[in-house]
Amino acid sequence: MPLFILGLQFGQLKAQFGRSYGGASEDYGYETEATPDGGFVIAGLTQSYGAGSSDYWVLKFDSLGNKEWAQPFGTTSYEQIYSLRLTVDSGYLIGGYSGIPGPNQEGALMYKVNSHGQMVWTKLIHLLTYDHCHALFENYEGGYYMAGHTESTGTPSGAMWVVKMDSARNVIWDSSYTTIYTSQHAHAAALTPDSGLIVLGHTDEFTYTNFRLLKLNKNGNTQWAQVYRSGSTNNDTPLEIRVTKEGNYAMFGYTDSQTTSQFWLLVVDTLGNELMNKHYGTGQNYLWSGRQTTDGGFIMIGYRAGGIYGGTEEMIIYKTDPSGNLQWTKEYGGPGTDEGYGLAAFHQNKYVFVGGTYSFSTGGGEDVWVIVTDTAGNITTYSAVPNDAGIVKIISPVGNDCSLNFDTKMVLLNAGLDTLQSVLVCYQLDTNQIDTLNWIGSLPSLATDTIVLANNTSSNGRHSFRAWTALPNDSVDINPANDTSFASFTLDTSRASTPFRWGFENDTLLSYGWTTKGVRTLLTVDTPGGFGNSNFSMKANFFHVPLGTQQYISPIIDLTGLTLPVTLEFSVAYPQTGSETNHYRDTLRVNISNDCGNTWTNLYTKADTKLATNAITTSQFSPAPNQWRREQVDLDSFAGQLVQLNFEAKSGNGNNLFIDDINISNDSIVIYTGLVNTTGVMEMTVYPNPAANNLMVKLQRYQPGTEISLINTLGEELYRRTVESSAMSIDISGILPGMYLLKASNNANNCIKKVTIIK
Repeated sequence: MPLFILGLQFGQLKAQFGRSYGGASEDYGYETEATPDGGFVIAGLTQSYGAGSSDYWVLKFDSLGNKEWAQPFGTTSYEQIYSLRLTVDSGYLIGGYSGIPGPNQEGALMYKVNSHGQMVWTKLIHLLTYDHCHALFENYEGGYYMAGHTESTGTPSGAMWVVKMDSARNVIWDSSYTTIYTSQHAHAAALTPDSGLIVLGHTDEFTYTNFRLLKLNKNGNTQWAQVYRSGSTNNDTPLEIRVTKEGNYAMFGYTDSQTTSQFWLLVVDTLGNELMNKHYGTGQNYLWSGRQTTDGGFIMIGYRAGGIYGGTEEMIIYKTDPSGNLQWTKEYGGPGTDEGYGLAAFHQNKYVFVGGTYSFSTGGGEDVWVIVTDTAGNITTYSAVPNDAGIVKIISPVGNDCSLNFDTKMVLLNAGLDTLQSVLVCYQLDTNQIDTLNWIGSLPSLATDTIVLANNTSSNGRHSFRAWTALPNDSVDINPANDTSFASFTLDTSRASTPFRWGFENDTLLSYGWTTKGVRTLLTVDTPGGFGNSNFSMKANFFHVPLGTQQYISPIIDLTGLTLPVTLEFSVAYPQTGSETNHYRDTLRVNISNDCGNTWTNLYTKADTKLATNAITTSQFSPAPNQWRREQVDLDSFAGQLVQLNFEAKSGNGNNLFIDDINISNDSIVIYTGLVNTTGVMEMTVYPNPAANNLMVKLQRYQPGTEISLINTLGEELYRRTVESSAMSIDISGILPGMYLLKASNNANNCIKKVTIIK
């Protein structure tokens, strides 16, 4: 597609109303981003220009806000745009959908555009019926992620849809994500540091639409999923998700309570636990975009019905502090309909807001509307200064570290127009002495450099770190707002040994290195005990705490001393109430971390009937000894490592859940055939393991009539014998090397042990 400059009708409007761009028909701006040359780019929709009834429209502006070029992209059919993202080579990715597949069909249409507005490539993904792209961005492997929704797979009303492509746009995998319910759509997504992605969409599984959040790994596998509801009869509409500088996820949308609509800001941690939940606005407010600002707060754009300028709709902005407290709000508009859709935070503490305006249209229809403001929302001009630098990110130390030694890595940005040749970098650990580094180099405008300071050390516990810049190119930095970044981290060299056993018998949660996170009132220690002489257990009070999640996190456990197999065992007791369709599902997840709690892998998830150990009980549940079930999880892949466990209880306001007798060891795995009184259950020890010629077997709580059998991976029984005492020897000299199951069974229960035979 050749590049051409459109003959736009352009109006320089009154300062309080910004600028508008458009033709004789309908045009509006949907997304905007700052560009590496100090300017900004807008992606929107145009009916005034292009090849079809509506086309994507990309407009590029320089550092002073002057339009450099404008270019439509589309087909002879209609298009709708949703996504704009920058690429590492200073180009742009735009995506949405097109009606080009034919009647009653739409396909996900994507373009790569270079910095001069020339098309690099285009790709259409069409499965069968309606397939839309809502987010398109590069991944760390040089390819692309696309997220949106499809009605070609999943339920007829749509499923969340994610596609991974390589650098040549070949599809590596595409997956749809839905439940048994009616409708699931993805509206936004973002890349996560582990090369996966976080996807925000909506679900109507609870009748009204609510936020649905998916964490996917780079292979498209769901690591966890959460649903968030602002109210039992509210319709919640998600529009944007951003990864914050703290590594959390900020979700932006609006909630409609049937009488009012409010902006909704929801911040969660990397496991989906709520950290902030805020609503803004009175009357009818509809959010379309949001992001974190350099001061750690948040800024959101949308529109509201009516307003101070007398129009049908007016653009409205809300700005908060880092805790979500409202700092200011601004409205922009005129006598007609004016809407806000996209925003970007810019150099020199400026914001750009884009949308559509009828009040100040110069072409007869709706026009793209651009407003540039200062940090207080006051309309101003956009300009850049020659010398400006800042530390924009602390890469490390952040999170948790299992040693006392760490490297410091920080990202230096040249935010000025001139090449950065020198800058003073200052940094401080906790309240220690401030250290400095004289950085010298040649860093182009808006480029970055990673600074590494190796071999730092500190003590166990929580720490803070900050770094900032001064004197860029030996000149005064007149823009200190972007100078400084902060980080917090924890060092922990404590270790819990194995076999690891925890039974809550000291009547407290927070003992011996255990910590909690989330809704503080959900988990407690209660008097019902699990097995044997146990008197206490952990209670998830789903019956009285209607919503929320709390995690119970273990100390660091040293698995280096265990031989295979390594097994996690714990006991659960839980009944349903029979009304689970009216709320979230009561859910228990068990996660494990082998990097000091920075990232987690799910080991176990059960809810509803799969979690239940007892019949439906409408009254508050407290378990009897025969209402427990023993669970087992294979930890062989984590043998020899330092790990932490995370027991995560999510309330659906059902009945109480109890957890007891947490155990990590290479002892026997006990599998119960029913809900029995387990005070006399059989346990088995096998040694040596691995073994070559003989296996020694010892049974605790031996019962006459118990049989021992050896089973291969095909399920074939190679050996069976009735046990005559609690100890015996098995000749395995004639059995081939490999992995086998050794099973002891009687009328009450089975006990299974994995064994390895070597030669």
